[in-house]
Amino acid sequence: NSISGLRRIQLIEMATYDAVVALAENQTAEAETGYQQLKDAYSQLDNSLLTLQASYKADRPSISTQDVTIFVPETTDNLADFVKLKDRKSDESYQLTDDGIIVTEKLARLMAVEVGDHDDQEVSYRMPVQAITENYTGHTIYLTAALYEEIFSERFEANTELLTFKEKGDWERQFAEESMDAGYINLITFIDTIDKQFSDTLEILDLVTVVLIISAAALAFIVLYNLTNVNVSERIRELSTIKVLGFYHTEVSMYIYRETLILSLLGILAGFGLGRLLTVVILGMVEVDFMLFPITISLSSYLYSFLLTILFSMIVMVIMHYKLKHVDM
Repeated sequence: NSISGLRRIQLIEMATYDAVVALAENQTAEAETGYQQLKDAYSQLDNSLLTLQASYKADRPSISTQDVTIFVPETTDNLADFVKLKDRKSDESYQLTDDGIIVTEKLARLMAVEVGDHDDQEVSYRMPVQAITENYTGHTIYLTAALYEEIFSERFEANTELLTFKEKGDWERQFAEESMDAGYINLITFIDTIDKQFSDTLEILDLVTVVLIISAAALAFIVLYNLTNVNVSERIRELSTIKVLGFYHTEVSMYIYRETLILSLLGILAGFGLGRLLTVVILGMVEVDFMLFPITISLSSYLYSFLLTILFSMIVMVIMHYKLKHVDM
């Protein structure tokens, strides 16, 4: 759930734009006018936002140097239509202001900064941290155009544009070709393409997850069988005695089954809590510096684990029933 949920949250819920346009340098007014006219001709386009995006480095002792993207929107009025900035735990939405930057969560953790801090490491720029936002891949620092000009002492000049669509379809390829022919842009990247590449990458992790689930299921079955088998073997005289006293085969089996079922149910309840804790620990261990896994366990996963454990218990009970039938009185 956590791995598959990564793509959905990052590319659908957090980044809500449909395409990223890389603008050409030294654009002419004629090229810009042609590009704007082209956009007006496509009714499928919904909204756009000019941004400045640049790559920088973040460094801290004992932590490897991190690639960071500076994200500066031309205006913050409609930023929420393109990027969701919010707290992962409280779901509180953030508004980008001139008071400080908004840092993605994993970068803040690696750089050991909190809200209200200034970056005191040996870096070129000192930035006040206004908020820490939810994010799962890459490192990004969001700041307003005014704050960017103040900190970096550079004039804001947009180099990218974010687009949202009213509808998707075959027109996208034609729009991309005509846009680049206009000479105003260098490249247009559709989020659907990134989404597919992301999905292909996660399929490899899905295979690893399936192997882990099968291994865990096999282990659960073996443990249940061995525990029940040891229980029966150690109490063979007790079972023989109750058969002599007149217990039928089914009654002898239920004598053992009740204990196995109660212990299985207790184990399942304990496993729900310990399993979630173990999920947090394991995902924290396998995370790389530029990625954060959302801790997501759906209700269906709890249900499947419950049903699998009960199923294994039932199979063990059936096997033990035949063994108990042949206990020599």
